[in-house]
Amino acid sequence: MGKKKDLSFDTFVPVKPIQTTAHVERVAANVKRLVVDISPAIHRQLVERCIPFDTMKAYVLFIVNKQQHRAKVSSTPIPPMRGQKRVIIELPEAEADALTDKAKEKGFPSFREFVLRCLEAEGLEIEAKRST
Repeated sequence: MGKKKDLSFDTFVPVKPIQTTAHVERVAANVKRLVVDISPAIHRQLVERCIPFDTMKAYVLFIVNKQQHRAKVSSTPIPPMRGQKRVIIELPEAEADALTDKAKEKGFPSFREFVLRCLEAEGLEIEAKRST
């Protein structure tokens, strides 16, 4: 019989981290990753509505393309929310740049704000109702 291999859990395999800049992460040479942080409440609404689509990403892109002209810049931006979830959209570089440029042209402070306002125009409840 052969000698048993010593299984050590102290070994460390270095992993190269993904370089990030603001809301865009580079995945491959011609692909960009757009990251949008959303609240768990918005995530639940998206899960319920994205059933006819293959993925939640496809549904979010569909809504952004459909509602981008109805999305309005607000004087009060949507604040960060507790326990955020992420929607990660990977697109070819040209399409990602076109989407971020549309957000800038319309005057949105961030791509996240643009996507959330498009979802709001579609009828999703973005901000929690406050009881007084």
